[in-house]
Amino acid sequence: SYFGAAWVTIFSELFVVISAWALSYGMIKIKLGFKNLSKIILAGLLMLAFIYLIISWPLAIIIPLSTVFFCLLVLAFGAIDKKLLNDIFNSK
Repeated sequence: SYFGAAWVTIFSELFVVISAWALSYGMIKIKLGFKNLSKIILAGLLMLAFIYLIISWPLAIIIPLSTVFFCLLVLAFGAIDKKLLNDIFNSK
């Protein structure tokens, strides 16, 4: 049934999110606060609107454009600061 598959998908994605949080906190001690959650959700909704505007374009163009758009929005809203990104990409 479609409903069963949908619920299994939701629970498996929830498991992935919790596992990713536990690993990221255990390895790099980043606190994932909920204060930024509204900014990230807003960025996701704006990305959805952006995708809706370019939905007739080829998928190979939509995916990278929407990814860049989302990342720029998250940075613009201050959900992730540039110092944190610099520390992550320059760590060894």
